[in-house]
Amino acid sequence: MDPQQPVFTVEPPGPPPRRPASRPAGGFFGVLTAVVLLLMKFGGTFLSMFFMIWVYSLMFGWKFAASIVLLIFVHEMGHVLAAFALGIPVSAPIFIPFLGASIVMRQNPRDALTEAIMAYAGPLAGCVGSWACLWPAQQTSQLWLVEVGAISFGLNLFNLIPVPPLDGSKVLIALRIPGFIYMELARFGFVLLLLAYQFTPLGSWMNNTSLRITYEMFQLTRALL
Repeated sequence: MDPQQPVFTVEPPGPPPRRPASRPAGGFFGVLTAVVLLLMKFGGTFLSMFFMIWVYSLMFGWKFAASIVLLIFVHEMGHVLAAFALGIPVSAPIFIPFLGASIVMRQNPRDALTEAIMAYAGPLAGCVGSWACLWPAQQTSQLWLVEVGAISFGLNLFNLIPVPPLDGSKVLIALRIPGFIYMELARFGFVLLLLAYQFTPLGSWMNNTSLRITYEMFQLTRALL
């Protein structure tokens, strides 16, 4: 054998590397997210609506659940109709329990004012839908419809707060605030807002305001009828 020739040895293959055990998605919200993703792929708007009604009906009853989800649909259709009028293609609404609903813009708006108009059309339509609940309440003396209208007024009022990802945050873009301020609000603003709603007078003020709006609209509805 040539002493200059290298010698190669072939070792038998070892056992395959162990894969880390995958953790099953646990908890209620993991299952909820999986179901919503399936609905987005195969069901679309109406199946996600029915799923949201079913989830809410387990806690609040089907009449209340169906009414709230229908009013959220009216809110989202305000966005959709405004986008159509402004020439912005958007997706159909997808409903997610405890988070509301959302649409996706398929192209960027022309400017900040266009985006703000489209954003504010949702709460406007939602408030009109809330008012519409008071008409059958007057005719049938169904007080639960007044409660639904009051909650819907409150949700739309809350949505006008200028904190991402709420609709009211689009006014910050129109006002051309510095980008880093908007990014910080997007990171921490909503959590701080929820804490303020729970532990400061902000929550009681918003609840009282929505009740006051409901009372005034109820009186207006009675006068019109």
